[in-house]
Amino acid sequence: MIVRVRSIDNLIADLKYATGLIGRGAEAKQLDAAIKKTLPNGFQGIDTKRPIGLYAIADPDFNPAESQIVLLLPVSDEKALIGLIESIGSAKVSKDDDGLYTISPENATSSVFFRFVHKYAYATIKDKATLDKTKLLTPDKIFPADNLQTVSITFRLDQIPDTYRQALFSQIDARLLSLDEEHPAGETKVQHALRVEAAKQVGTLFAALVKEGKALDFALDMDRKTQELSVELNILARPQTPFAASLEALGRESSLFAGMLKADAAMSLVARGGLPDGLRKALGPVIDEGVQTNLTKEKHAAKREQAEKILKALAPSLKAGELDIGASLAKTSDNPNYTIVAGIKLKEGRDIDHAIRDLLKSLPEDARKAIKVESEAGDVTIYRLDVHERLDADARRFLGDNPFYVALRSDALLVAGGAGGMQALKDALAAKASTAPPVQVNIAVASLVPLMGKKAKADPVAAAKKAFGDGAKNNDRIRFSVESGNSLKIRLTASAAVLRFLSLMDGKKATD
Repeated sequence: MIVRVRSIDNLIADLKYATGLIGRGAEAKQLDAAIKKTLPNGFQGIDTKRPIGLYAIADPDFNPAESQIVLLLPVSDEKALIGLIESIGSAKVSKDDDGLYTISPENATSSVFFRFVHKYAYATIKDKATLDKTKLLTPDKIFPADNLQTVSITFRLDQIPDTYRQALFSQIDARLLSLDEEHPAGETKVQHALRVEAAKQVGTLFAALVKEGKALDFALDMDRKTQELSVELNILARPQTPFAASLEALGRESSLFAGMLKADAAMSLVARGGLPDGLRKALGPVIDEGVQTNLTKEKHAAKREQAEKILKALAPSLKAGELDIGASLAKTSDNPNYTIVAGIKLKEGRDIDHAIRDLLKSLPEDARKAIKVESEAGDVTIYRLDVHERLDADARRFLGDNPFYVALRSDALLVAGGAGGMQALKDALAAKASTAPPVQVNIAVASLVPLMGKKAKADPVAAAKKAFGDGAKNNDRIRFSVESGNSLKIRLTASAAVLRFLSLMDGKKATD
């Protein structure tokens, strides 16, 4: 494991910046006071502009207490640093002939050892052999040449000792065996099979990560120049392994709704994925059982027959074990109403269409009048739902007096409503499937302000104006994504102005 901090100066500046954004500037002043009290002469001897590091090497005999932990502290003046150490708690510092220093704090149960090398002070506790000059990792092995985040942590999966791996695999096998023997009350045979198979798939995925993974990288970054904050988890696989191949395959998959990820939308999302074959096969019988159970509960023959048609039409989509959804919420500056469009992938969509047509025939006349077939072209049927009059006042204010539209085709169901709903639906139907990340969510916070309730602690419009200004710089964005390719990257980014807005909405006074 490796931990990195960009620098002391940068960390303190980032903390002050973040606390100012969320209305806690007083706490930053308390930090300054605490540093001055503890270190009256400042960080003497420490280079506060270079990165700090820490690395740990696991004990091969599976004894965590014997793992090696080394701190790398950047040094500007060796003598000054020794003086700083001696001034804290009256610690005694001694040096041996090999250049190894020993710190012996009063009333301490163990000593601290350090040596100066590569313009760093390498420090450890317990075993001074850890600081053997031939065993130390050089700074270039710890810190990347560029793009060093505020704080980052790397877990080297490929360096996990085999004894650790075997212990983990044994625990997984034991847990799976116990799950197979557990039979909760009310659980049916097919439900039990699905639960056990799901646990097996999770175990298989974890085993692949431990066996074929290269590293887990976690990073927290605050870029004050771009005024963007980010949190990222990156999972790297060993090259030319089945795990690496699966990540690359996941990144190549397409979505029917990739076109809904529009930069000018108030909010847009795409999510796609699929179940492993074993889990998908175990899911089918559970769905069949659930359909039959629900049909048995319905005593009214006509309603049971209608429900059977709908459920059987939906079953292929549920059994496929595939997820592909998309949605977009948009608003133009010249229209007070929003436009919403969403879609979900289906199997045998025409069968669902036929089942819906049969259902419409059985509805009361007033309900049938509100649902009409707007158009039919090829394998696409578009229904018009005149239900806007039944919406509450807030919903009508945001969506207007506009109908909803539902489109069914063989591979998808799409819904649209609000201003220009029909055109949004046609655009979504015309869009071609294209490559998209497994998950992506984009949010323009300023565009959502009109949707925010009246019970907030502060006025959303006033808070947005103060935080975002006119929004011309797209400084109101939040983005969450899961991307796959050479690695699996999970990333959340947000403009600093978003934190300022949230702080203002919470009634706190954010600083610039």
